[in-house]
Amino acid sequence: MLDQETYDRQIEFAYSLEEKGTPKEDARTSACMIYIIIHHLMPSKIEAQRGIARTFPGFTYLREATYTCGGITNTVQECRHDLTGIEMNLIPAGKFLMGFGEEDVEMLKREEKIYKLADDAIPAHPVQLSAFFIGKYPMKQSQWEQVMGNNPSKYKGPGQPVERVNWKDALKFCKKSGLNLPTEAEWEYACRAGTSTRFYWGQDPQEKEVEKYCWCFSNSDFKTHPVGQKEPNAFGLYDMSGNIWEWCYDCGLYPNTELLNPILRKRRKCELFRGGSFDDSSWFLTSAFRGLAKPSYRECTLGLRVAFELFWEFVQHGYEK
Repeated sequence: MLDQETYDRQIEFAYSLEEKGTPKEDARTSACMIYIIIHHLMPSKIEAQRGIARTFPGFTYLREATYTCGGITNTVQECRHDLTGIEMNLIPAGKFLMGFGEEDVEMLKREEKIYKLADDAIPAHPVQLSAFFIGKYPMKQSQWEQVMGNNPSKYKGPGQPVERVNWKDALKFCKKSGLNLPTEAEWEYACRAGTSTRFYWGQDPQEKEVEKYCWCFSNSDFKTHPVGQKEPNAFGLYDMSGNIWEWCYDCGLYPNTELLNPILRKRRKCELFRGGSFDDSSWFLTSAFRGLAKPSYRECTLGLRVAFELFWEFVQHGYEK
């Protein structure tokens, strides 16, 4: 077990990297290795999260916050991406069941039209992920404009989600900002936030809670709304369902096997988006539903949320299991 004195020395060392002007790549490598040591040896994962959130190059630590939703409570480290000002939450490593569960499938089969659209989110399969940052909110128009110098949105407002962004546009933003689109597995893991129910706030069979968490067909007046006005999930993420669909990085068929940090193979020259929008009814707002379109597709219901994979290079070399 790593004692507190050694832990404190590691944190001080990470801070000193920035003060001494260590090249970004070297500083990132050192910070990653510090995290891996702490992650495996510290008695509390919360301590590990605090350590990396407060020292990772390119991010400024903001706060620690606790969120409860869907019967799940999580303590989350929240940071700001220095280049863009985007608030991002550190999502801890973990394992979850991705896709529609058996109860959901039975409900879907009773709605034949929806089932035909949703059957590619089957079979449910276990996925294990390393820690990553993800945006606390969908991308705001002001943040997009700061980096890209334009605003393609139909429904204008600096605090509203940017939309009419196709997948190629989203990748251009990521290249300029040093961020990423989340993989589909990262997106669903972040959305569920420890839940295994149809929605991240619970099973909600009568759908009485939908409007508390989502801008959707029944309450949006058929337009986007400023981000963060509805209740967050248990990772402190807002608008994971409704308001705006969000592009993911990868797109492929689900295997019937366990996966580690998956990037699914492309299919049918399509890309994938998640979460539903202000124009959608309840099934499109579920944690597992998948939307598909060509990478050039551009619509006022479609935007993005950015992510940042902290330890991908270490995953590739077997350091993080």
